[in-house]
Amino acid sequence: MKKLCPLLLLILSACATVAAPPSEESVQTLLQLTESQKLVEGMVEKMDLHLKTSMEQGMGNIELSTRERQVLDKTRAKMVSLMTEQLDWAKMEPDFVHIYVDSFTQDEVNGMITFYKSDAGRAVTQKMPIVMQHTMALMQKMQLEMMPKLQEIQQEMKAEWQPKADTN
Repeated sequence: MKKLCPLLLLILSACATVAAPPSEESVQTLLQLTESQKLVEGMVEKMDLHLKTSMEQGMGNIELSTRERQVLDKTRAKMVSLMTEQLDWAKMEPDFVHIYVDSFTQDEVNGMITFYKSDAGRAVTQKMPIVMQHTMALMQKMQLEMMPKLQEIQQEMKAEWQPKADTN
């Protein structure tokens, strides 16, 4: 019995040190400090620009009539409206809070709050969208550079896929 007590105390203390999930209020504070709402709302603008560019590239060098241009613009506007509705912060915030509550401990959220209240944290919040924009531009450039090589690989696969003529 004397040997069992220290073991039992060790197990109980390990259970007691399980980290508590963060409060919803602390997560909401963190989301405010990281300007998450602004980031989500900015996604719609970026998606609209990407959609416009993609649609124009998809049309190629085809000269559109005024009516066709109107249909294209109307379609894009409907798509942007849907994205705006779906990416509404009031709808998304509870899901964000839930994700953070499930993913972090109170101590971790407290640490992040401390960081994002600091000068360095505010700099990250302000400059990260610019960093991400440059990163996306870099990735697009790399994709464009890879495209001919990827197409070449695809052509090689097609050539290998074709049954060879019997040489007998």
